[in-house]
Amino acid sequence: MDDDIRFGDLVFDKSFLFARRDSGEELKFTRAERAMLQLLTANPRKIVTRNRLLDAIAGAGSDSADRNVDFVINRLRAKLGDSARNPSFIATQYGEGYVWIAEPSKGAAFAEALLLIGPVFGLEQAASTERALAFLSRLRDAIDAQTADDQIVALEQSGQAVSTKALFSLEVSFYDDGKCLHCATVLRKVTTGQILQTLRLTFGQVGRPDGEPDIETVVSTLKSAMWRQATTGQGILAGPTDQPLELQMHDAARLFDRSDESWAMMSEQLSEARRNQPGDPQTELMWAMHLYARILQNPADLDLRAAHEEDIERCVFDHLAAFQGNPIFLLGAAKLLLFTGRGHLALAEQLAEQAFLSSTAFASAFSSLGQIRMCRGDIRSAIELYDRGIELSGLDSEFRVYLMVLKCAALMADGDRSRLDQAAAALYALKPVTRLQIGLFVAPPGPLAPDLTLVLGQFDAARARHAILHLHYVFARLFVREEHRENIMRGVTGHLTERFGADVVPDEVRRSVPRLV
Repeated sequence: MDDDIRFGDLVFDKSFLFARRDSGEELKFTRAERAMLQLLTANPRKIVTRNRLLDAIAGAGSDSADRNVDFVINRLRAKLGDSARNPSFIATQYGEGYVWIAEPSKGAAFAEALLLIGPVFGLEQAASTERALAFLSRLRDAIDAQTADDQIVALEQSGQAVSTKALFSLEVSFYDDGKCLHCATVLRKVTTGQILQTLRLTFGQVGRPDGEPDIETVVSTLKSAMWRQATTGQGILAGPTDQPLELQMHDAARLFDRSDESWAMMSEQLSEARRNQPGDPQTELMWAMHLYARILQNPADLDLRAAHEEDIERCVFDHLAAFQGNPIFLLGAAKLLLFTGRGHLALAEQLAEQAFLSSTAFASAFSSLGQIRMCRGDIRSAIELYDRGIELSGLDSEFRVYLMVLKCAALMADGDRSRLDQAAAALYALKPVTRLQIGLFVAPPGPLAPDLTLVLGQFDAARARHAILHLHYVFARLFVREEHRENIMRGVTGHLTERFGADVVPDEVRRSVPRLV
């Protein structure tokens, strides 16, 4: 298979569910083993700490002991035929973690590269070859330092055609005229060949302050071009399975973020884009979507909420005319108008309907229309739309998880406990960590399951108050009907007030749902 990756005599499929030896023996890996393999192989020759491996197999913030990591590592080594003392695949870095040391077979290193620097032309000029190679190495390292840990930046120094499995490629040509070394670069999207950015660089005399191109400027320019393509690359066209704008932005941020705060990177990238293209409608709407994400992170800051909601509303109305032919951005505008909670529900639905009827952006439209109709009170229609979107989403995609969470919210608002339990079970089976993230919100009043009891035990009164406020702000307040708001809030409020008392329920939640406490 084209997506297979070979290490030694083992060929792994892309999902790391199976591996096959040259002898024909087939290996199958558990969910925990797959999570470890994906994390380790995405960070070759880098120390991966026990905490990161634990998060991969048990979910972020898990209280599981790190000996579980050693247990899974030992089980993996046994399957791979690896030795702890003389490893071929997984080496131990005592006191720190583990390192994937196996080298992929030729051509496999670029199978999932974010950026492939290559092909490179002009290296045969002996007088400048060493200088050119040193620049390429520094460029690769500098770009790699600006990308997420699981993203690969590869360098192919030959003049051969590049693998089409990289997301982006950077073609590089050198020319030495005897006085200066000249360099031309062309950044492309590999699947289409579309040129995204070109750069012309000149190397002066060796040893002079202006002798080398500014690597930071080069990296910043290339990163901005890749980010722009990742967020808005489809232009005015959108396919049936394309994700909504907010998920496209999140995915793009994760390509270049080296921490868990991908939206912080988005702030930096968008601020730069706004400086370079002031007043650009797409950039401004993405900035509004970024403000939306910031509010979600801290809904307790009432002044920040009010200011950002006003900025979001103004941004949407200032640029709405520019998005009439762009369904993804039109749907993004509808989402933001719904979120502000300022009486724009009818307009938001009109925009989402327009985007659906005039384009092929089916899945994104189902997501947006589902949320609007859910909040308006038409739960049955919302669930049908979510189910259609789920059918069009990738089997293990974050988009599918997103839609399944929305479906759970709709069923919870409707008070349909039987179907909610089924939908939640399907969500937890697809992505187990979601049970720890939202299980307490979805659970009905009454005794909790043991794992959710442990989750509740991590709360103090301040965190309980924040959780109630967050659920109300993100979901409940947007529902027109009070009974739907109450159904959303009833379970988690019951669990938290039983533990901490009624004072943990914020005043704005009490006003929104008077019968809650």
